Amino acid sequence: EPLETLAREHDLKLVFDAAHGLGGRYRDSALGAFGDASVFSLSGTKIVTGGEGGLVTFREPADAERFTFLRAYGFKADYNCRYIGLNGKLSELNAALGWLSLDLLEPVLAHRHTQVQRYRQALSDCLDLTWQAVPSDCIHGYKDLAVLFREPRQRAAAEAALSAEGVMTKRYFFPVHRMDVYQKFARRALPVTDWLHERLLCIPLYSDLPDARIDAVAQLIRASSIRASAQQEAARILRWA
Repeated sequence: EPLETLAREHDLKLVFDAAHGLGGRYRDSALGAFGDASVFSLSGTKIVTGGEGGLVTFREPADAERFTFLRAYGFKADYNCRYIGLNGKLSELNAALGWLSLDLLEPVLAHRHTQVQRYRQALSDCLDLTWQAVPSDCIHGYKDLAVLFREPRQRAAAEAALSAEGVMTKRYFFPVHRMDVYQKFARRALPVTDWLHERLLCIPLYSDLPDARIDAVAQLIRASSIRASAQQEAARILRWA
């Protein structure tokens, strides 16, 4: 809302990167209803997927009409370029897959919310991690489920314990200012970004994830966190011995 106000004041177009956002809601509106346009990803890891590619929603019909030219070399059926465009079309197969998965969005999202609640209940006594706060008037899309550990040691221990059992986790997302290609543009330290990256871990969340697997993952996280905390306390005692 503040961004929309700022854009209106300065007569600017506002485009939202909503790559992970399908299914999410802010207050009474679905993500995609804000700004002049919102861009969503349909890659293979998304709840709504076309295998690859994406989709764009627009506030103004004229912008949507122009986009139909831009995605197809700048022309339509007559091969007369009215804009400088590119080949940004989905194949028929990718588009069909996207339509089919879009029909499943609501039940899949509801199921993921149930899965997240099971995780939270199973780890409710694990005081070394916290969950993202979601306001009561918003709906999370849960493309990923990230947990925040109190210390990097505990995140590393959970990551290692899960990996040892063949459970994949991901440290979404690597800070841009630390990526090789962008480091030369980093003009200042970003301590909060670094702090979060050292402690965040995305744990398994997918539509056919069994309840028993959720419980097993939670148990591994709990056990690894207890071990990491005990080792940290032992090291602290030894330093002062």
